[in-house]
Amino acid sequence: MVVVTPSARADAGLVAETATCAGRLSAEVQHKWLMQAEDAIDTQRALEAMLLRLEALTGAQDTAALSLRIKAKHAHAMLLQRASFSQDVAQANRAASHARHLITQCERLVQGYLQATSS
Repeated sequence: MVVVTPSARADAGLVAETATCAGRLSAEVQHKWLMQAEDAIDTQRALEAMLLRLEALTGAQDTAALSLRIKAKHAHAMLLQRASFSQDVAQANRAASHARHLITQCERLVQGYLQATSS
């Protein structure tokens, strides 16, 4: 008898993309809270949806996915720090643009879920 776990069923690329986005969204939420951004709650909802997606793909105890999340969160936090606090205006603008692009890609992955649950 073969037992198929969620992580065995899920495509590795899909798991990596989802875990990476969960990390990025986590950093984005923390940054928006610190900066008192008005749309922090929307990003929080996207993070919660991404975490549901990740759990559906991997189960609760996938250490590889957790490692990807942590690395992506750290990298995105550094990007946001550069965007917000760099003395080099051009560098700050590039970092802000890149961070926004990455988050937009992640939000698209859960857009349908967010629309369905917002009504």
